[in-house]
Amino acid sequence: MLQIYDNNMNDALAAEWDNLPEECQKGLKAKYGKASIRSMLANLNRGIAMMDTLEKAGNAHGIDAALLAAIALKESNFINKAEVDGAGVGVGIFQITVSAKTGVTANQASDPAWAANWAAKYLSSNMAIVAAKHPNFTGDVLLQATAASFNLGPNNFNGNPATIDVGSNGTPTNGYGANVLQLMECFQ
Repeated sequence: MLQIYDNNMNDALAAEWDNLPEECQKGLKAKYGKASIRSMLANLNRGIAMMDTLEKAGNAHGIDAALLAAIALKESNFINKAEVDGAGVGVGIFQITVSAKTGVTANQASDPAWAANWAAKYLSSNMAIVAAKHPNFTGDVLLQATAASFNLGPNNFNGNPATIDVGSNGTPTNGYGANVLQLMECFQ
């Protein structure tokens, strides 16, 4: 079955893939489609190499480092880049919007430690907002909403857990929060 994704996969790559949790594999396939196992593992391994930085930031703000890692993987494949996406210029591994409005500079967003702290603080604040607005969101539902808030903002949920990954205009946002939860399993 792995050959569907990469006809040139060697035994070491196949073993590395097979050792990943099933939810992680599903999350990677959902994010990358028919990308090669080799490229998915390369992106994942860049994240694993940054876990110390992510753990420090997460611990400082009460956020699971796996959540930070999954979001950075989702946002940038752990590639420190700048990307114009319509909302402004997203910079760094978390694709933080750099603008006068946000007050974030490109140098700050490009610094993985600074960016991880910013993302952890932002997610911690968002989690508190979502939890206060939706006390019925607990456990994985709250975590999924918090993950989705990184992309949607913390005020875009109507209280129905089934619509967490739907934007405020009712448009599906590709299951951002659900995919982040799957990707978190890659970093447990």
